[in-house]
Amino acid sequence: MQQGTFTLGGIQRYCADPAWAGKKVAVFFGAFHVELFDPKTGDKIASYEREWGQVPTDSADPVAQLCIRPGGWRDCVVRKSLPEELVAFLDAKPKES
Repeated sequence: MQQGTFTLGGIQRYCADPAWAGKKVAVFFGAFHVELFDPKTGDKIASYEREWGQVPTDSADPVAQLCIRPGGWRDCVVRKSLPEELVAFLDAKPKES
């Protein structure tokens, strides 16, 4: 599993957790759900509604991704979805060290 993600059908992307990057997981996928399990313990890692269609999708939680990598704010889908005034306000805030 590269970077804790995998694709199903070539375009639907699902995220386990960055801690699972480079490790094997057991994946169950049915018509409506995709579930990831620890193959050693059987513990569920993540569960998603299955995505379908010709448009690429990504199950990653953008807010969680920002918490892991706050420097990703400039390219984050959350930033792109906010009103320009709010983005300008947040961009003007000093970076904390």
